Amino acid sequence: MNYQQSEHHIATIDARAIAVISYLSIVGWVIALLMHGRNPSECSAFHLRQSLGLFLTWVVLSFIPVIGWLLAVPLFALWVIGIYHAWTKQQLYLPLLGKWFDESFNSLIRRHHG
Repeated sequence: MNYQQSEHHIATIDARAIAVISYLSIVGWVIALLMHGRNPSECSAFHLRQSLGLFLTWVVLSFIPVIGWLLAVPLFALWVIGIYHAWTKQQLYLPLLGKWFDESFNSLIRRHHG
C-alpha cells in the first residue's frame, strides 16, 4: 500500500468512525462532532444529523409517561438501523423521521462539499 492509498484508507476509517461514534450517547455525539470538524465528510455530517434527531426524540419521549416509554422501543430499533448504516457508510434516512432530521439539522451540521 503506497502513501496515498494509506492516507485515503485512514480518511475512510475516520469518516466511518465518526459516523458510528455519533450514535453512542450524547457524549459520543459531541466527540464525533469535534472529530467531524477536523475531518469533515458527507457521511459523518449525515449521521451526525440522524443521531442528533434520534437523541432529541428520545429525550422528548422520556418525559411522556407510558406512551413515550413504549415508543422508545421502536426508537431503539431506529438507533440500531442508524449504527448499521453508519458502519456500512450508507446515507439512508431512518424510517419515518430521518428526512425530517436531515432537513431540520442541516443548518447546524452542514453538508460537506469538496
